[in-house]
Amino acid sequence: MEARGEVAVTSLLDPAFVRELERLKVELRRRLDGPHAGERRGLRRGAGVEYAGHRPYAPGDDLRRVDWNAFARLRELVFRTTLPDTDATVHLVLDASRSMAFGEPSKLRVACRLAAAIGYLCLTGSERVGLHVEAGEGSAPRPPWRGRARVPSLLAALEALRPAGAASLARAAGALKGARGGLAVCFTDGLDEGAEAAVGRLAATGLECCLVQVLSDEELSPAFDGDLELVDSESGETLRLSVDEGVASELHARVRALSEALEGQCRRRGVRYVGAFGGAEALSVLARVLGA
Repeated sequence: MEARGEVAVTSLLDPAFVRELERLKVELRRRLDGPHAGERRGLRRGAGVEYAGHRPYAPGDDLRRVDWNAFARLRELVFRTTLPDTDATVHLVLDASRSMAFGEPSKLRVACRLAAAIGYLCLTGSERVGLHVEAGEGSAPRPPWRGRARVPSLLAALEALRPAGAASLARAAGALKGARGGLAVCFTDGLDEGAEAAVGRLAATGLECCLVQVLSDEELSPAFDGDLELVDSESGETLRLSVDEGVASELHARVRALSEALEGQCRRRGVRYVGAFGGAEALSVLARVLGA
């Protein structure tokens, strides 16, 4: 059992990383509780009854939520803000197809570490966390977890993931349609033909959505040369070619072009795009995912 206020130590969330996450959580809370907190679009939506603070009245605000008692004392209009009466769910969608095994550490390992960090921040806060894994056998959604005590369950599920088969991210994203409020974060290398369709499905869910593209150093800067036989990890197809500096440069350009096309599709569809490339700093990626 874990002590209150602590989290089970795993290779996904080591103590040093947890301390960094706690600092990030404080920074996020500081920003959300700033002078315009009532105007921010957070993970939790909808009307509520729990008092959250005041902010100056702005044209267009519902006059029924003006604090007239405060007006009598201060002689100025202030708007009473409340917390929503429902918790949001943060949906973590992971591409666990065989292509995610590539790299050192593997792309799946990087994705799981980022997902573990987001899950930790949410479960130790006020959000529920759902995990949707897309692999060779299809999407495997789990009932959402809630509360700090469920952090070990999330970590255990992520630790157990192994790359398998081909993935259909569009199918996984489609399963989220109809979810009520919250955030969907999709982790993928985005190198399959269905990636752009998945962006469209994410946008159609009505959730706030973010796609995190995870690519390895080896894909971004190929260092191999000579005669090679490349095997597609998902289809099993083989390609024989001789690699020199020119071919390596072309492969790099193609990966970049695919990445830029995916980013453009996200931008057009209103899905936040975040690149987690090579040795990108985890906290920097997380800050961009969470809009910090």
